[in-house]
Amino acid sequence: MKSIIQTLKVGWDTGLLKINHLVYYKGSSLGTMPFKGDPRQREERNRVMAITPIQAASAVCEIKDWKATNLEVHKLIYIAHMYMFGKSDGKKKLISEPFEAWPYGPVLRSLYTDLCSNGANPIPSRAFVDIEIPREKEEYTTLKAVVTALVDHNSAQLVANTHREGGAWDKTYQSGKKIEIEDQAILEEYKIR
Repeated sequence: MKSIIQTLKVGWDTGLLKINHLVYYKGSSLGTMPFKGDPRQREERNRVMAITPIQAASAVCEIKDWKATNLEVHKLIYIAHMYMFGKSDGKKKLISEPFEAWPYGPVLRSLYTDLCSNGANPIPSRAFVDIEIPREKEEYTTLKAVVTALVDHNSAQLVANTHREGGAWDKTYQSGKKIEIEDQAILEEYKIR
């Protein structure tokens, strides 16, 4: 069975990825703003441009029809982040905040703090008042592609996916500690999937 990363890579490697009956071509701007000036500055700006963890969570929950738990949201955002970061060869992040290796997989500390009051229950729409990502942005289409591809995966399967042997979480996690997962480890995990 192909992994989500392999499936998404095939879509980009063939030059297009179909999402919700829309076709996005490899190399298209997908929501980036025009930039004039030094190309090196443009590359740096594109690398660090990212959405906030709460914007990503709002998109994931909406795509999942408000049936996503805090645990599922974190795993789906991590997989989407790894995919976007990997396909850009480390030049573009989905989320600028670092992920940390926690017992159940990669976690964004600020997002966990914002959503932990929901426990294991689905996160309601009221948790995201006036928070959204424009649908044409690459970040949204990446999240949509990942969530759609993994729609049938339960929490345990998503945790197993992010706990892969040799993956970034596996290389970083130490019991009792919450250690930042290095960008290079995420990029290496993308390459081996």
